[in-house]
Amino acid sequence: SSQVYEFLYRPRPCLFLNSHQFAWENDPNFEHWKAGPVVSSPSGLAQALRDTATTHATHYEAIQRSMRDRSFDLSERPSSMRAAEAIQRFAGSSPRRALILRSSAA
Repeated sequence: SSQVYEFLYRPRPCLFLNSHQFAWENDPNFEHWKAGPVVSSPSGLAQALRDTATTHATHYEAIQRSMRDRSFDLSERPSSMRAAEAIQRFAGSSPRRALILRSSAA
């Protein structure tokens, strides 16, 4: 699913094939399947491909933008710094304390 989110960073038509007939609609593991039509059999594939360009603009583009905005944290601060601070918080050390300790060691 992470590859789908990366593909949809710039919204565009996509299509999902549910070849194993999963009950995906209420399964959070298949949240990304809401970003495009889901086809359950090869017989519906040709029509779904023809419809994808139209349904993308009218229905799925807004869903994809919302998914992108929830998934990617775009900010001025580098993600490496934000990740390091999250690890420090998890480990019980404040980022500010670590910065002070690092500065005093220099």
